[in-house]
Amino acid sequence: MPLTDSLAALLAAPLDDPFACEVIAVPTAGVRDWLQQRLALQLGATGRSDGVSANISMVFPNQFLRAALGQPLQGNDYWDIDHLTWAVLTVLDHTVVDVPGYHGAAHGRGRYSTARRIADLFDRYANNRPELLQQWQLGHDGDGTLDDNDAVVPLPTEQLWQPALWRQVRKLIGVPTQAEQLPDLLSDLRNGRLLPQLPERVAVFGVSAVAPGQLAVLRALAHVLDVHVYLVHPSQVAWNACRQQLAGTLTLRSACDATAAVQHPLLRSWARSSLEATALLGALPAEQYLHLDAANPSVFQTPSLLSTLQHDIRADRRPDGSFAYTQDDSVQVHMCHGTTRQLEVLRDALGHLFAADPTLAPHQVVVVCPDLARFAPLVAAVFQRGRFPVPVQVSDLSLGADNPVAMAISEILAVVAGRCTASELLGLCSLPPIRQQFGMTTDDVSLIDQWITDLGTNWGLDSEHRSQWVPSDITEGTWSATLDRLLLGAAMPSPNPRIGPSSIVPFDDMNAQSFRTAGLLAELVARLRTARTATSGEHPIGDWIDIITSTIGALCATQPNDAWQMTQVLATVAELRAQSLVRGEPCSVLLSLTDMRALLHGQLVAQTGRLTMRSGSVTVTTMVPLRNIPARVVCVLGLDEASLRSSGADGDDVLSTHPCVGERDARADVRQLLLDALMSAGEHFVITCDGNDI
Repeated sequence: MPLTDSLAALLAAPLDDPFACEVIAVPTAGVRDWLQQRLALQLGATGRSDGVSANISMVFPNQFLRAALGQPLQGNDYWDIDHLTWAVLTVLDHTVVDVPGYHGAAHGRGRYSTARRIADLFDRYANNRPELLQQWQLGHDGDGTLDDNDAVVPLPTEQLWQPALWRQVRKLIGVPTQAEQLPDLLSDLRNGRLLPQLPERVAVFGVSAVAPGQLAVLRALAHVLDVHVYLVHPSQVAWNACRQQLAGTLTLRSACDATAAVQHPLLRSWARSSLEATALLGALPAEQYLHLDAANPSVFQTPSLLSTLQHDIRADRRPDGSFAYTQDDSVQVHMCHGTTRQLEVLRDALGHLFAADPTLAPHQVVVVCPDLARFAPLVAAVFQRGRFPVPVQVSDLSLGADNPVAMAISEILAVVAGRCTASELLGLCSLPPIRQQFGMTTDDVSLIDQWITDLGTNWGLDSEHRSQWVPSDITEGTWSATLDRLLLGAAMPSPNPRIGPSSIVPFDDMNAQSFRTAGLLAELVARLRTARTATSGEHPIGDWIDIITSTIGALCATQPNDAWQMTQVLATVAELRAQSLVRGEPCSVLLSLTDMRALLHGQLVAQTGRLTMRSGSVTVTTMVPLRNIPARVVCVLGLDEASLRSSGADGDDVLSTHPCVGERDARADVRQLLLDALMSAGEHFVITCDGNDI
């Protein structure tokens, strides 16, 4: 990749301070891991790809921008999204503002989920349109833009609750946001009165778009540091033909069509984010360098369909059929019937590619999926069968997908919050951390499954648990009734029919192995009952942390070599205590189990797991982590209307009312991801999608 070569050449010249850490801002964890690998092959190499990549800190853009404005890279910020959520939650619990979707204890979303959604909105405003929060702080209920008379554009009536709520949150936190201070901070940064917490040279790598607020910080930072921005853009011709020269100013999207001069239909439809970045960067006083990709049809004797398509996009040339190319399988579109069939077709397509090209290795194939949750459970099973089995690794990047203990605690809380059906509890028995804690074997699980059938176990821990849905005197089919028969059968062995206390009929088919399994099952049900009692009602976050920690200890365990799994989850839960501080004091808002499940789900998804890009297998992941990372074969699995359709504008999102150039747009982002995938493919681009429903 030309940008990587340019960055490696830059880093090859050491900083003046030999102990200073290089800082590079990267858009995703996938780009971070891939870039570390590529730099390690080049920096200090002697021609045998034997280099080393060390003392390089790769951070995400928001963290980088905060450091540019004087905050430590690893510092604590009261306006960080996690702290902000708890501040919003505290205000919501005492506010008189009428907030849609929040109605005390009877609300539908849950207290935490509502607070998180509002905090996400406030954080988005700060990052994308700081002018909005500046207006709110001055008492103007505007959307951050100005009309033709330089007057504040007022918010619609239905959104006026947001500035009112934000001012209460601002008062509670008591510290101004960087967005409020941004004009002064940028002035101080340019004039040397503010020292950025960054080395003398920094880089922003692999981004496809940039927001006006982010660009303003980079421009000010360039006055005092050496700033390099490595922007991935699909077309040099479209860049040069851009008519708009916004120089980073905030401009309404309705007044600036960045696609106006574009010829290629895919650029016009899929590349709006990149083209708006071109318009924003236009007329800026910066040195620009063009790094061309070597994938150009002119260098091939018989250019493929894929290389021709990519060349037309780079040259912004409308396809007219005049350019000769080989009719080949470099671009494949397979219309299938259903999820499983898509996986089967993709497996066979990859199998044929491997058979046709012995040099193609599985790790050189990337499969990106807009709806990974739909396909992930079936990927391994489908890819490993058939005439062409393909080694595959699903990489979700979240702690919940990478850590069995994290998965187990999520399932445990789901079970105790629900009806504890036979299939749910059997599923718990199949989870490695629970089997390790109770010493269960596959034979124990099979025996429990057989008992469920023989004894008619349906749902409910006991009659009291079941009373939430049906009258409490109905005990048949509960786990308590099942255990009564099993344990009485162990205590009263006899081939003859008999009746025990409370008219319980002992279960006859019990042997020594059955005694052990029944005891393990009884212990599991007893601990689930304890967990259900502990998680009932509402508690402050400090008590919830203790409850979750004790529940994990009671129901989960790991092998000594896997102790990191337990440590990682317990550390993630413990972090909630620090995150929930509001002005240094613990948040006292009472939360329900529904709130805690949403909170833990967010934490486990946010915590990055291990990206298994170097497993030697085909990597299957979502669209974002491997964005712009080149591969010999790129596949898009499940390119269906439902998975790609934008959820539409959020009615509470102020930015969607009058969107500005460079601000994130869900629909445009999805299309840009598709273009990035197409341009990253080296030799083959394979698409599977649903044809007609099966």
